[in-house]
Amino acid sequence: MGDVKLADVAVSLADDLPDMKFDRISGRLGWQRTGQEQTYDVQQLRFVTPDGRSAEPANVKVSFTPTAAGRITSARVQADHLRLETLTALSGTVPLPHQMHDWITAFNPHGFIEHIDFTWLGSERFKLMARFRDVGMSPTRKLPGFTGLNGEIEADQDRGSAKLNSAALHLRYDQVFRQPLDFSRLAADLSWTSVAAQGYRISVERCELGNQDLDGTVEGSLTWLPGSAPVADIRAHLSRGDGAAVWRYLPRQVADDAYAWVKRGIVGGVSPDTRLILRGPLDKMPFDHGEGLFEVDTQLKDGVLDYAPGWPRITHVNGLLTFKDRGMSIRADSGDILVDGQDIRDFTRKDLRRMFAMVLQDTWLFNGTVMENIRYGRANASDEQVIAAAKAATYR
Repeated sequence: MGDVKLADVAVSLADDLPDMKFDRISGRLGWQRTGQEQTYDVQQLRFVTPDGRSAEPANVKVSFTPTAAGRITSARVQADHLRLETLTALSGTVPLPHQMHDWITAFNPHGFIEHIDFTWLGSERFKLMARFRDVGMSPTRKLPGFTGLNGEIEADQDRGSAKLNSAALHLRYDQVFRQPLDFSRLAADLSWTSVAAQGYRISVERCELGNQDLDGTVEGSLTWLPGSAPVADIRAHLSRGDGAAVWRYLPRQVADDAYAWVKRGIVGGVSPDTRLILRGPLDKMPFDHGEGLFEVDTQLKDGVLDYAPGWPRITHVNGLLTFKDRGMSIRADSGDILVDGQDIRDFTRKDLRRMFAMVLQDTWLFNGTVMENIRYGRANASDEQVIAAAKAATYR
């Protein structure tokens, strides 16, 4: 073990991989060989790559066993205080399974690794233990992207588990939601296992989440099989929800007109009880032909509905708002209708009649003379007034 400070360094970990290059590298470096196994140990590692990436002080230990031909048969990487962006930039020079190289390129992971212990056992076999904070990855065609995730993970090629928490999670899942979602609280226990050939199932055993709009829990599973869309079996329960924010959380598969109405029409209220069921292949949503089930039942309390432009606003609505497959319905038990800000129960029938008029689309006459028909709208009008009205309405 000795202190090193080098410039223009190139390290080759396998004959079939590019060199790992550094403009500058420093730290305490040790090397050991036991039989065919070689171990490199670096403490307080600092480096700068040719593209300008720099590493915070980290401890890294790499062990591997090459064959006589120079190929790597197994490898182990242990590290503390490692920034993922830097590791990602160097991953192409490290002997990892091809599947993991593809994974790193697709997901572009970033964040901070407090501790990681990764062992590659050859072929597609591996073991992984890690603690991390403020981690994220880019969205892909099938999986969501996120930032701000903390937790720990333990996994191998067949199964794994994770405990997650976050106080500032940003989620982007374009295939499901129309815009990104933010949560100020998340705590979850997940597990996953391989199914069929190269398929896997993620189980959400416990997930508590919250933000300014809602508090709730989620449980269930997602199953991926090669060549198929994810299949969901998810249940959620919200103990608090802001009625004016319902639109933010509606899946993209809810019909556009229903989504637009909820965004404009539900302008207030709370929900003490919202329940969601999502079951079926996600590419078949909203399940028009019975391929699955999507249903959300929201108990609305003191809701405010702006039903349509020019219509009276309905306030203090108590009832059930339901989304099922592509459709939406509201069953109100009670509510107040306001006209110009005043409850219609405070109007007399005469007041209400003065506020509304009916214009018929067809022209027709009651029995009687033309003068009698014109006078129908004002029974005490004189003959002179009726004649004047007829002349004023004459088409020219």
